[in-house]
Amino acid sequence: MAHRFKLAAIDLDGTLFDHHKTVSPGNLAALRRLEAAGIEVVIATGRHRSRIHGALDHLPHTRWAITSQGAAVLDLDAAEVVDAVFLEDENTRLLMSLGESLGFTPLLYDEVDVRSIRHDAGTERYARIVGGMPSVLAAEELASVRAHKVVWVGDESAIAKLPGHPELRELPLYQVQSLPGMYEFLPPAVTKGSGVAALARRLGVAAEEVVAFGDADNDIPMFEWVGTSFAMSHGTPGARDAAGTIASEGPPETAFARAVETLDLSVIE
Repeated sequence: MAHRFKLAAIDLDGTLFDHHKTVSPGNLAALRRLEAAGIEVVIATGRHRSRIHGALDHLPHTRWAITSQGAAVLDLDAAEVVDAVFLEDENTRLLMSLGESLGFTPLLYDEVDVRSIRHDAGTERYARIVGGMPSVLAAEELASVRAHKVVWVGDESAIAKLPGHPELRELPLYQVQSLPGMYEFLPPAVTKGSGVAALARRLGVAAEEVVAFGDADNDIPMFEWVGTSFAMSHGTPGARDAAGTIASEGPPETAFARAVETLDLSVIE
């Protein structure tokens, strides 16, 4: 017995998680429906791998996770990173310095944790949004640490203006506003889409056999790569425009469940 889909890539914040960072009973039932159909479920998140434990509590059968916006692919069973991409060191240092000079709190996602130079209002904001205070990175460590990505945290209106900043337009990096008040920088062409593609190649799965669910602009590259995509009804305008289908209107905490309800899980010959 075979199904049309072999892999389901699911965003966490705003898609699987509600605003309380929990999984609603409806979304949990939808997860179980995908698993029962024999579809491999993979988390596809901008979170660092140290910040996904709450999701894994609901996904005991999940082997794979794509974290740091596609810069790391994890084999959860083996507890190892099987694919990783890092910023060039000079870009990491530039982004940390420039972020501070512009009044933002720059955070660095390295191989171990989310790091900051100090604790301040920006790190407190990050902890409220994502969960868990970043660990402190000593200034002398910055010269040797490898970063998957750098995130600037700050005032929502100031963050929203960054795509038009002249200095940032010159940087040959992938840039995206992932959440209100958070702006991210990754190596060129590193996105959730590239992360899903890397895992699919590893599993021998074609793009048309992958379905993706998300709600934000950082999900757009994933929508563009997979064969089938669903944006949450409360998602950003960009995400809704990029997705093949938009979940029907209703409570945000069950938008993912409504999307799965419309997914064709019929057996193919």
